[in-house]
Amino acid sequence: MLVAGKAEKGKDEVDRFITILDSVVRLGNVYTKLIAAGCVLFSSWQVKFLCDRKRKVCAFVKFGSDVDAQTLKGRKEHEDSDVSLMVPPLAKFMENCLEKWLDYINEKRNEYYHLNFFTIDQMVILQRELVKVGGQDEPSDRIYSLLSAVKHDCSKTDLISAMKLAENDVNEKDQQRKEEIETEEEVKEDDGKREADGNDVGKFIEELMIAGYSEELAKQALKHVSADNIDEGIVWCMENEMETELASDVISDMDTSYTEPTNEIENEAYTGWTKSPKSISSVRAAILHSLSAGE
Repeated sequence: MLVAGKAEKGKDEVDRFITILDSVVRLGNVYTKLIAAGCVLFSSWQVKFLCDRKRKVCAFVKFGSDVDAQTLKGRKEHEDSDVSLMVPPLAKFMENCLEKWLDYINEKRNEYYHLNFFTIDQMVILQRELVKVGGQDEPSDRIYSLLSAVKHDCSKTDLISAMKLAENDVNEKDQQRKEEIETEEEVKEDDGKREADGNDVGKFIEELMIAGYSEELAKQALKHVSADNIDEGIVWCMENEMETELASDVISDMDTSYTEPTNEIENEAYTGWTKSPKSISSVRAAILHSLSAGE
């Protein structure tokens, strides 16, 4: 019986070792694929497992390096828990990350068809080198041969011009998105106030239109007059109708005479795209903080 008991205990240790080893190999494989696919959130990623059964904290997952390092700790939920139960879920999580990252790349390939001229390996090179444009470090010369697939005989001048235009395009979209969010919040706030006050906005606009004013002018009046006071709304329209029409005419003239300042963009010295205080490290830290808070 004593010999059988020792044999059974030895088999349990072997099974535990094999489980941990298989999971670590699986983890290493998916990490290699994530890095090869260009997922920068996992750059400088490290994981350490302690197989001592007596330790409560037995897993350390580290993102980044030096002062930017962020570390997650894995703690056993129960006394009979083991590190062998922690490694497989982590490997599964990494596999899900890889799957979502590849889906994201495919989505962007469909959105920006020029990306289909490059393999994932080539996009990783461009990702690493293009960020250097305008900075202290010069990008590798081999990116120009890669970019010649979409721009014949691509030169440094062509690249800087494209980077400037792309940066301006992104900034304009970000500004538009910010303005849309602010407008939506203002509309929600106004709707909430009107609903709380029991105001009939539709009736207010309808009455002002019957009085001979445009729907746009009636909406402008709502910003200055409460919807339950139609008489004041009519008075406001009488006092401001001419001024509002003049402002609309001026805006129309500005729109028709506007020309895009391409020369100014070309003549500006390019100092690099990334000027935001945010970095990959800060973004990664925010994600890890949200994960910790969620737990």
